[in-house]
Amino acid sequence: FKEWTKGEASRNPEGIEQKAEEEQDPYKILNIGRNATRDELISAYRKLVKMYHPDRVAGLAPEYREIAERKMKNFNSAYRKLKETIEH
Repeated sequence: FKEWTKGEASRNPEGIEQKAEEEQDPYKILNIGRNATRDELISAYRKLVKMYHPDRVAGLAPEYREIAERKMKNFNSAYRKLKETIEH
């Protein structure tokens, strides 16, 4: 978890970073191209869920759980936005 938590727990305690992430393009959040297929969308989403799911950091400090929860909310929101627009 070092690579995705490095420095994040101490940044923007007021939630400024979270707001910026929420306003991002769903394609950027899920790290897929605008021409991605539905299978690519699902694959990218599942990969991120496996990496950032809050259960993976359940035994760590609360700030890491908060980071994981915030990221999952962003991933879920982006996925919901795109799954209806990307055809099979």
